[in-house]
Amino acid sequence: MTMPLEHVPWRVQGSIYVTAFFFGPLQTIATMAAALFVAGLVSFQLPFLIAFILASRQVLTVCLSVYGGALMDSFGSRRVIIAFGLLGAASAMAYPFLPSAFGAVWGGDNGGDPALWFIVALVLVQMISGYAEGNCWIGTQALVSQALRGHPVYAGRMIFIARLGGILGPLLMGPAWDLWGSWGGFGVLSLWIACGAAAAIFIPRQLGAMAQAAQTATEDTTSGTAGENPSATAAPKARGTGFGQTLRLLLIPAVALVIMLTVLRQAGSGIHTSFYVIWLDKEIGLSGTLIGGLLATANVASALSALSTGFCARHFPAHWLLIVTIGMAILGTAIVPTLGSVYVLLMMAICIRGLGQGVNLPMMITVLAQNVPLGLQGRITALRVAFNRGGGALVPLAAGAIAEVVGIGNSFYIIGAAGFIMLAVLAVWVARSPAFGPAP
Repeated sequence: MTMPLEHVPWRVQGSIYVTAFFFGPLQTIATMAAALFVAGLVSFQLPFLIAFILASRQVLTVCLSVYGGALMDSFGSRRVIIAFGLLGAASAMAYPFLPSAFGAVWGGDNGGDPALWFIVALVLVQMISGYAEGNCWIGTQALVSQALRGHPVYAGRMIFIARLGGILGPLLMGPAWDLWGSWGGFGVLSLWIACGAAAAIFIPRQLGAMAQAAQTATEDTTSGTAGENPSATAAPKARGTGFGQTLRLLLIPAVALVIMLTVLRQAGSGIHTSFYVIWLDKEIGLSGTLIGGLLATANVASALSALSTGFCARHFPAHWLLIVTIGMAILGTAIVPTLGSVYVLLMMAICIRGLGQGVNLPMMITVLAQNVPLGLQGRITALRVAFNRGGGALVPLAAGAIAEVVGIGNSFYIIGAAGFIMLAVLAVWVARSPAFGPAP
């Protein structure tokens, strides 16, 4: 059962959807560029170093995203998105300068280890770029809750448009990388982020005032009275902007479930945004164009499944829908090494992942919107993304450590199996918990 669909003016919807078109697929596009960059400069025989560099992108997002969410609750997501969009566009263009500035040589497989200061500089750029990108996406998701009430129909539409961007972005990135190297790839990335910041300018300014009013209402009244959602009545009262106050929202069972599933989701996504591209590039030998084609295919499947979110929410319990679709996303990544270089099979696997991802993200947004007051939507979105990126940092590191011992291909299997085991344990808890009702 879902909340009734309230009409939101198309000008408001359209501005949010266009912003999502650019910032929704930004992590995929940015990590594709970063992975190709690292693969060309760091030896394939150093998987843990590769994992460390790629995982560093998530550090600032994990540590500071809740404070960015508090800024969105206080001043409106629009301003925060524009500011971090400009920072992200500038930081993307720092990558191509690094090899010449620190004497790094392309062709890491030839055995040369990159210089220490190059690694330090690359990690710093990764952290800044990742934090800017993360806050842009947090702000876009928060707008779905603040302006679109987190309704599954609106959330599904937003993810559909975001996945359309995910089709175009990799298709632009791949050929640009093949033709002009890192300058072309990161040039496309920088322009992409700048377009997202420009789109955010058209988000109505009054949404910022609405966010401030909701924040004031949340602080001045008992928890759950802000907004119109009765299911948010169990939410703790907001005092301050720190992690401690935001973490109290985990006392709500539905919120706790979404956060745990967010982490488990990384059993597929953490590999997908790190070793997946490197595996395709170095082990199979696919070009940037073909890799971009696979990522675009995933977004086609994800876009189509996102449109079914409203239907699925009406006919299936949200918690079981999340568990099943996250299992699909993990499966679509874990089986990749078994498929060899058969492009059609690789495409089928990534479609399985895409179908799951297209439903589980809008459902997460909807569940949080239904269970948390309006004035806390920026912070709860930031909290979810912080756990998401935390898992996104730990999974590549774990995969890198495993790959040092048993190889990169086997790390896909081991991480996938661990994800399924933890997902099964979580499913048992959900089935037995009275907070979620009877199992299907």
